[in-house]
Amino acid sequence: MNNKIKIGLIGVGYWGKNILRNIVTSEKTQIACVCDKNVKLARQRLKEHNLLDKVKVYDSLINFYNHEDMDAVAIATPAGTHYELSKLSLENNKHVLVEKPMCFTTAEARKMVNLANKNNLTLMCDHTFCFSGTTNAVKKIVNSGELGNIISINSSRLNLGLFQKDTNVIWDLAPHDFSILQHILGNFEVKSQNVHVTKSPVSEFAAESHVFLQTKSNIQVTVYSSWISPVKERKLVVVGDKKMLVWDDLAEDKIKVYDKNVKKVNNKIEYYDNGFEVVNFDKTEPLLNMINHFADCIANGKESISSGEKSYQIVKILSEANE
Repeated sequence: MNNKIKIGLIGVGYWGKNILRNIVTSEKTQIACVCDKNVKLARQRLKEHNLLDKVKVYDSLINFYNHEDMDAVAIATPAGTHYELSKLSLENNKHVLVEKPMCFTTAEARKMVNLANKNNLTLMCDHTFCFSGTTNAVKKIVNSGELGNIISINSSRLNLGLFQKDTNVIWDLAPHDFSILQHILGNFEVKSQNVHVTKSPVSEFAAESHVFLQTKSNIQVTVYSSWISPVKERKLVVVGDKKMLVWDDLAEDKIKVYDKNVKKVNNKIEYYDNGFEVVNFDKTEPLLNMINHFADCIANGKESISSGEKSYQIVKILSEANE
């Protein structure tokens, strides 16, 4: 008996090809069918996995949703289509995995969550970094208390491009950072928020942003996102009152915990530096972890770590940053 979760995929482009690869790789899922306006590209993607004669390709959403044997839908299309496609999938009684951002407004996000709850369906957003060994290693260290009380967190995600046609840099890049922060800290509440943006002559949308938050537990958070940086950077710095952590995703030793800080002794400021420790982490592909998690949530009715409700909170932060 085949108990695999059968997933239909909408969109086989830049990110969709990766979703497809991991649906095929997972022992818990199988690809049910594919929908894309570019049928030639869709067939090519299936051919890469020796599935061309085994999986149906649709260029019509009506025909796609009429596919008989499909449990769930994965949506890997431009951000502006996420809400309507998710809503349509939920209305057709399909579990949903949607690429980030989940949608563009809190009103849309709330409707998606309510519809999923009403139909008893799993709604999950593809916040891939929540499923990475690096994020979970950082979460474990922060929650262990090794760093002490967290004072500040600074996150940077920079590159030259890729400019998006339908959204700005906040909606494009910052969902990664806020989902990471949410996963590490739990559902943190925001006390105050401010944002500064920079535009580029080549786009009508903001190309660089600094989002400043203060959580209700008084952690200062800065999220720096840019499409106009001459260097690529993916870094998270967590400052505690005992130790500090640096996660540099582009470095060979990605996570380092520094026994290095400053303290006040007899009313004098003293610095200490006892070196650093390199942290090991699970190297399983995050996307595969995510697909397996999606399947487990559907099969066992459990809440996802990137559930619709948690993703609603991310949309709320992003929406306020865009006001």
